[in-house]
Amino acid sequence: MRETAQPVSVSRGAIIIYRIFDVAEEFDLKRIESQLSVSGGGPARLKIARSTGHALILRDAPVTLALGSVDVRLGTASVTADLFARVWSYGVASLQFLVPIEPGTTWQALVERAACVEDDNDIDEIAKARVRELGVSLRSAATEPHEPQGMEDYVVYLLEELQGIEQLSELANCVDIPALILGEPNQRLADDVRRPILSSSLSYSTRDLAVIDWNSALVIDPDGSRDVTDMLEFAATHLMEFRHFDTLLDDRLETLYDEIERHHRLRSFFRSDAERLSHEASALFIEFSEHVGRIENSLKFVGDFFLASVFRQAAARFQLKEWEDNVMRKVNALAQVSEVLSAETSTRRSHALEIIIIVLILYEIVHAAISAGR
Repeated sequence: MRETAQPVSVSRGAIIIYRIFDVAEEFDLKRIESQLSVSGGGPARLKIARSTGHALILRDAPVTLALGSVDVRLGTASVTADLFARVWSYGVASLQFLVPIEPGTTWQALVERAACVEDDNDIDEIAKARVRELGVSLRSAATEPHEPQGMEDYVVYLLEELQGIEQLSELANCVDIPALILGEPNQRLADDVRRPILSSSLSYSTRDLAVIDWNSALVIDPDGSRDVTDMLEFAATHLMEFRHFDTLLDDRLETLYDEIERHHRLRSFFRSDAERLSHEASALFIEFSEHVGRIENSLKFVGDFFLASVFRQAAARFQLKEWEDNVMRKVNALAQVSEVLSAETSTRRSHALEIIIIVLILYEIVHAAISAGR
């Protein structure tokens, strides 16, 4: 990095801190919209996040609720953040803590704040408490609501105006972008760490920039557009769901395997047991396949190649494909268990029919013998 005549500082911007939870199997967004419209504003004003004029197909656009302001601790400082909740049709609630960046904040000061955002704060506790409250208030619009499960976190540094730099293309030469992304104010990061982060940069014009990593992103947009941050949040909700499904599938498969093993060990695996377990495995296969399909179909790109690139970059950094493949392997394992149990049920049914036929034949033979003896 080269020194500039004037240190780079932020004139306008904000830190968006996400905490994402799975709170239900599904949400009826139209019902939520209707309930909030009837209640008439208040602390939960309704907004619908729609396509931003680009060629996007957003199925069941999420509902955004304004939850007022909240005081959060970042290091030794207490800051006031605007709190929003975004509710997604596939059972996810995403909390957004919007922390304004004080005008004149230097890049080094921002990196130090990023370290507090990463490690030294009380945001997790606040988010868990608020999402529980949200889950209770939305229970009537939820299918199979449950306690918040999992928690995915992400941070976006949304900068609208910078001082001390003329060309945005020179930013990486003037400031330490990887240090901000990773929240490392006191470490000189190795090139092996810096290179992948800087290679993930995307720009639509010479006035904007997006640097996307697995735990946070830098987004510079002089118009303050939330298009890119919305795509990042969308990808993070997908990661939340795939990780949630992965955990659920592990639990369901383990329970299923244990029950099958127990029945075989006790030699008490009757036809009713096999049928029940086969039906359970089939139901789970259908359930998880439907969940995965709902997530995959929630967003389609038609012509906006930039936002599509943003989403693909985030998906790559989050390793969404690997998580999805892992989930689908376990879903397919459920299908195989169902097939095996179904085959075992059919085999047992065939054996039972054979025994019945043999008994009937023996009965006819014995009956004929007795009749001849008379």
